[in-house]
Amino acid sequence: MMTQVKKYNFHSLTFSPECPGSGKLPLLLLHGFMGCAEDFEAVVQGLTPALESDRLPLSALHALDLPGHGRTQLRNPDHLTDYGMAETAQGVWQWTQMIQPGPWAIAGYSMGGRLALYLAAHYPNSFPVTFAIAASAGLECEGDRQKRQQLDEKRASILEHCTRTNSCANLCANSFEKFLTDWYQMPLFSHLANHPSFEAMLNRRRQNNPQLLAYSLRYLGLGQQPFLLPALGNYSGNLHLVVGEYDNKFLGINRAIVRYHLCAQLTIIPNSGHTIPLENAVALAHILLHNLDCIPQKKLTLYNQKYTEIL
Repeated sequence: MMTQVKKYNFHSLTFSPECPGSGKLPLLLLHGFMGCAEDFEAVVQGLTPALESDRLPLSALHALDLPGHGRTQLRNPDHLTDYGMAETAQGVWQWTQMIQPGPWAIAGYSMGGRLALYLAAHYPNSFPVTFAIAASAGLECEGDRQKRQQLDEKRASILEHCTRTNSCANLCANSFEKFLTDWYQMPLFSHLANHPSFEAMLNRRRQNNPQLLAYSLRYLGLGQQPFLLPALGNYSGNLHLVVGEYDNKFLGINRAIVRYHLCAQLTIIPNSGHTIPLENAVALAHILLHNLDCIPQKKLTLYNQKYTEIL
């Protein structure tokens, strides 16, 4: 489904029952870098039965293509800053309120998890339940941010050389294939190539436009993201951090978040590295359902009342 908001034409996949119950939250799923809404297909399969349950507080599932990915487009392609985090977050928030006004649960993976944390920090009444999956709250040190900006710029430049043209389409396609190969040979994805769904995931990645991915890296990359922990310190909603048991780098990052944000809950997914939606979608769906099920109906009602009061 294509939905137009002020700066974006958002493409989304929606899964909802014929008669959604009242007092429930819709859940928004946000993918990682080079991903798309279809990355959550296996997770959605595990969540779909809950849509028909009167017991679980889930009214609908929505998976969104983020700017620079899939079929989502900027309405003005020349406004490159619209790929940035603040602009993208505002666009996502506008999209949610157009689809279903009121509070939402949000679950974002990696890049989408960073965006979910930004939304929680800046739109807390609209996103009172947040799942950050293999995500970072940003870099505290300015020097670290500058180093990451330089790395993202280097990768963006490589992607730009992969942009297809009529004169060198085969060469550019081969360059993008090399970028994908190099990306998934990073230690973060060291054992992913053995997964039975790895090739299907790569095929989805190949559908992206390398130039648009370059814009996403430049404006939505980790180096451009503000350090979110101070703002998250005021977040009073349900904050859930999810990390794979083999993802040592992000285990350390998320344990630091828990030390700062004492109300955050950290869940470790077994038999998974960084790419949790692919590596253990069943366990991820279970974690999402379990934590949504643990929210008392009184608290759901309070979320809706609190949202209504600020309108």
